[in-house]
Amino acid sequence: MTIKDRIGEEKLNNKGCKMKIIKYINNTNIDVEFENGYIKKNIQYRYFKSGNIDHVDYTERIGKTKINNFGNKATVIDYIDSRNVYIKFENGYKSKCIWCAFIKGSFVSPYCKTVFGVGYLGEGKYLTTDKWYTFWTGFIQRVHYKKHKSRKNYENVSISEDWYNYQNFAKWAEENYYEIQNQQMQVDKDILFKGNKQYSSETCVFVPQNINALFTKSDKTRGDLPIGVYQYEGGKKYRVQCSCVTENGTRKNAWLGEHDDPIVAFMAYKKFKECHIKEIADTYKEYIPDKLYKAMYNYQVEITD
Repeated sequence: MTIKDRIGEEKLNNKGCKMKIIKYINNTNIDVEFENGYIKKNIQYRYFKSGNIDHVDYTERIGKTKINNFGNKATVIDYIDSRNVYIKFENGYKSKCIWCAFIKGSFVSPYCKTVFGVGYLGEGKYLTTDKWYTFWTGFIQRVHYKKHKSRKNYENVSISEDWYNYQNFAKWAEENYYEIQNQQMQVDKDILFKGNKQYSSETCVFVPQNINALFTKSDKTRGDLPIGVYQYEGGKKYRVQCSCVTENGTRKNAWLGEHDDPIVAFMAYKKFKECHIKEIADTYKEYIPDKLYKAMYNYQVEITD
């Protein structure tokens, strides 16, 4: 059968309405006229053969607007059928969705803040299946998810505006990532700049878990005493203990003795801790970024830590 032969071909659709091909460009572009006079354009021939073409005029849906579940407004700019609805967001981004998704507001664009209400995927080559996505959602969750178990430690922490776009973070991550002895790598915000409260490309660095563990603190267990110092209930001496990382990567506590004065006890902890951080820095010197090595070597333990 030639193309000309198909022009004029008739068939009943699945709802019993008679239809006829009035224009045939190729198998994916035909125009069909129904007996009520309605013309459906740019249809695939296979839909005609199966009768899967609706005879109702839905062109009035063009121009309809809807705010999706993330607060973004979009307008229907073209309507082919219920599964091919073309929409345009206020920022100019164009997309395709199905009609029921448009009605329910479940349509999205790469600029919808789908991650904890603040993060969005953006346009680019990086996908949610890339390993960078886990790092990204991890620190966004710690900062913005109120029920996160570590939320109290992140109350005053922020994220640079450009890092709410996943593409920007992923690009930085790809350029700065490295691995050491199959250790879990982590994004740290306050080793390079002690006391820093923002995740950003200028302040963050990838660190292996053994190094990051050197800088964790247990504020709840020590109470009002200086870092590294504790007392047993009813005890008169101030005991000093420091968490260390061994050469094979395991962690252990170093016992540093007892003192009558908490300040003296802290000074013992400070001296040991700073020396230990330098030792670990030297151990990892060949594997970590130079800026991380220098930050570790210059790190000072303060009594206010």
